[in-house]
Amino acid sequence: MMGSIAVFAIRGVQFLVAVIILGLSVNLVVEHKWGSLPATLGFTVFVSGISLVAVLAGFASIWVEKLQGKIGMIIDGVVALINVAGGALILIKLKDIDCKDESDTYRYNVLQENDLLNGGCIKVGKDIACLNMVEESRRSRLNGRCKQSQADAAFMFILVAALVGSATLAFLRLKRGH
Repeated sequence: MMGSIAVFAIRGVQFLVAVIILGLSVNLVVEHKWGSLPATLGFTVFVSGISLVAVLAGFASIWVEKLQGKIGMIIDGVVALINVAGGALILIKLKDIDCKDESDTYRYNVLQENDLLNGGCIKVGKDIACLNMVEESRRSRLNGRCKQSQADAAFMFILVAALVGSATLAFLRLKRGH
């Protein structure tokens, strides 16, 4: 009984974190309006979708014996690796970026050059125009998208920790012969 409560609690945390990742990822995608979607943003939505499916399978494992043990540990492990990849990819794309620097110079020279942040760019004559730099009222969105991207990565790593926790519970349960 206590094991089921612990599994339910950790799966609840995983569900909440996966929903947050989905919301952040989808919001970043929806706000990218010009040009093609960066692969990183598409991958983050994939990560969040896979994470939700895995969490639901984890909830089902409380009642479906076949999902307990090795199968559950494999699912948790694979999804943890996918989340590590997603979080690392975002952090690589944000390397050396200061989301707090709100100067127009920094926004123009650094933030707008990042395809996760700029909302998309189009060619206008010989120049390139990026959505979040065209109007002054949109420029703060560069910093906002930067912070959202950082949060997305952070929640992916939090989900990894929770998945390791549930895999550990499954391992301990297997060792006890349940």
